[in-house]
Amino acid sequence: MFRHLGAASILLAVACASPVLAEGQSGGADCGGLNDPETFVVAVPDGAITDCTRIIQGAGPPRERAIASINRAIAHVERANFGKSDNEAADRDAAAADFDAAVRLDPNFAFAYYARGAGSFVNLRGGRVADFDEAIRLDPTFALAYLGRAKAWYAKGDYQRAEADFSAAIRLDPTLGRAYLGRGAERRLTGDDDGAIADLSEALRLTADDRNTYVRAAEARGAIFFVRGEPDRAVADFNDALRLDPKDAYALQQRGVVQLMRGSLDLARADLQQATDLAPGNAEAALWREIADRRAQVKGRLAEAAETLNMRHWPASAIHAFLGEPTSPTMQEEAAADDFDSPIIRQLQTCQASVFTGELALLKGAKAEAAEAFTSADKSCLKGAPERGVAAAELKSLGAKP
Repeated sequence: MFRHLGAASILLAVACASPVLAEGQSGGADCGGLNDPETFVVAVPDGAITDCTRIIQGAGPPRERAIASINRAIAHVERANFGKSDNEAADRDAAAADFDAAVRLDPNFAFAYYARGAGSFVNLRGGRVADFDEAIRLDPTFALAYLGRAKAWYAKGDYQRAEADFSAAIRLDPTLGRAYLGRGAERRLTGDDDGAIADLSEALRLTADDRNTYVRAAEARGAIFFVRGEPDRAVADFNDALRLDPKDAYALQQRGVVQLMRGSLDLARADLQQATDLAPGNAEAALWREIADRRAQVKGRLAEAAETLNMRHWPASAIHAFLGEPTSPTMQEEAAADDFDSPIIRQLQTCQASVFTGELALLKGAKAEAAEAFTSADKSCLKGAPERGVAAAELKSLGAKP
């Protein structure tokens, strides 16, 4: 969903599960059901768009056409987000127009407002609080609307409101594993490790049959254990995530970083190589692979990887720096230029800039510079960010105190 996985790792912790349809399944059934934009996956978007268009242009009642508009919007988002679109911008605009149309067709339909709010989030435009407000006004018992609004507050960095809405969703639906996942991720960022672990453990208990939510919860809990200085438990959670999804590039990257901090270079290099193989566009995985290779005194492959990476956004400046190339803007300047308009992403990127500055200094033997960069990261990183675990581990190895 996101341009670069690592910078969005905190947001991914509250991403929702995506049930995968059987290959070739699409058609009218997709257009008639109340499908959640955050969880529903359309196997064949083109077919769903055609079928939903037929309903929208028909003479059916407004609610039927509103539901079809929502489902056509989901198909457009799916086609845009997963590389199935010939014109990604056009698909995103079409999705936004369809969500708007659903509200116009049935202005008293709480689900239409919820869908538009959730759709704007997965469409990389940020959750729309006003839509969730209206969905809740129309149906005060609508747990998913509270969950959507919680995620919107979370993305805006308003953790107090986010926690209140996650808790409301849980009260309305105690079996909603995604709400525990979200509240656990929020508590993780605010430093409530025990509360976060309890919530994420409950999410794991509730979502044994929901692979993607389970994996996200295991990843999030593993990151907490890493930051707490418990690498064995962190690796166990990443192992659990990979047991269910062996091709989870994010879990491989994070496990590789933990192994790197433990000094297990062979294990780290194997994980980071697999992560880059599975997600060749993930620049952060490529950077960590480069760091592991150089520590193992193996020739790095970052120059080759850079030929296929998106060098217009963070962490392009870090890649240039590791390659010994002059860079403008600097790492910190580029990291602070957040084109997602999210304080979480901005803070995470500036944190990563400090960590990569420290890692590059270590590779050059500049220990004092490295200690200064890792100290900056330890002070500025979000409390639950894996990068904070890196900073703490590196400061310990340097004999410095956080």
